[in-house]
Amino acid sequence: MDKIDNNKVNTIQTDLTHTNSCSANTQSPGAPTTRKRPNPESDMFDTSENKKLKSVDSGNGLNMQIPKMGESELFLFSAIQNLATNITLSFNMLNEKMSQLESNLEEKISTKIQAALETKVKAEVDLLKQDIRGDMEVMNAKIDTVQKTYDTMMKTKEAEKTPPNSTNAKNKLVIKNLDFDAQEEENNQVTINKVQSLFKDGLGIPDVKIKSAERKMGKGNSCGIILVEIDNDFDQKKNIFSNKRQLKNTNTYKNVYINNDLPIETRIHQSNMRTLLKEVGKEREMFFIGNKLVHRRY
Repeated sequence: MDKIDNNKVNTIQTDLTHTNSCSANTQSPGAPTTRKRPNPESDMFDTSENKKLKSVDSGNGLNMQIPKMGESELFLFSAIQNLATNITLSFNMLNEKMSQLESNLEEKISTKIQAALETKVKAEVDLLKQDIRGDMEVMNAKIDTVQKTYDTMMKTKEAEKTPPNSTNAKNKLVIKNLDFDAQEEENNQVTINKVQSLFKDGLGIPDVKIKSAERKMGKGNSCGIILVEIDNDFDQKKNIFSNKRQLKNTNTYKNVYINNDLPIETRIHQSNMRTLLKEVGKEREMFFIGNKLVHRRY
């Protein structure tokens, strides 16, 4: 709201005060108020006084003569002036108050919006944490179940590999390329006799005590391998491995090989390695001696 120009009001008030004082000086104190005949000299004085009336500065937008005013008019004008001043001050205070209220309202709205957002975000985060916690509990339960299943499978596998009455692998041998006899399919004693003949005629050890001998047939025309378990006598096995080089000097057993029995894991590993060597074309260049993979020498 535009403010009232107090300078203009003050200028008008000054002019009116000056005019009133001039008018009061023309009468004698205590003179009667009865109407008298007009006096030419008095008219001339009034005319000259009227000429002395000031005009409001044209620069302020006013170009009018201020008429004479009595005390009641001056009082009324002063009251109007005070009222205008009070209205101006009131409007100024109202403007300041409205500006202050707007600022406070903006701050309150921002604070409330921020608080509402924080509350909403916190609620969503808490809900998300609960969901994640629930998923983690389900996942942990599944992991525990898988772990228990795996442990059970491993125990079962170990039990299958090492039955209660099984002997140690150090008492077992593997014989390769020993000729196959069809009678072995019906009578396992034939296999034991062939192994006994190998030890006696090929190695020169006639008194090897054989507990069991079982042939595992190979693919196609292969005679496979024979798994032999001897008596728990380390000296017997030592003599067998010390004399096995003599086999290459005999016509009957020159292609027969005697090796240690290997655990199932080692045999699977060697089988996988042989398959890999075959894929890369290196199966004729490398072979296993026991657990070692070595280059073949020509």
